[in-house]
Amino acid sequence: MRPSILDDLGILATLGWFCREYQKVYSKITIERKLEVEENEIPESIKTPIYRIIQEALNNVAKHSQADRVKLTLAKNDDRIELTVEDNGMGFDLEELFSGGRSRRGFGLSACGNGQNSPAVFS
Repeated sequence: MRPSILDDLGILATLGWFCREYQKVYSKITIERKLEVEENEIPESIKTPIYRIIQEALNNVAKHSQADRVKLTLAKNDDRIELTVEDNGMGFDLEELFSGGRSRRGFGLSACGNGQNSPAVFS
């Protein structure tokens, strides 16, 4: 489940590689990366979840949002690592999305956070 590239390059370089590969496939989507954390500040135990959440979020942007810009921020805030993925796409109604049964939606958003307009936070 853990991509070997994380062990070889670390999370920050892996995110750079992933964003470059993504933009080769989705050339109309520009990714602005704002990485305000050092590699050694990110615990090993959360590197895979960070990578998988970004993978899922960017794939959802390409599939559903009709966005042409994504802002990806990874920052340290006190003793927490905060991950934010924002796009300029068409958006969706969170209430409507989360009020329906599971048969109407996948697990992507519920797996990535608390279903609110807040960053994924790792302590």
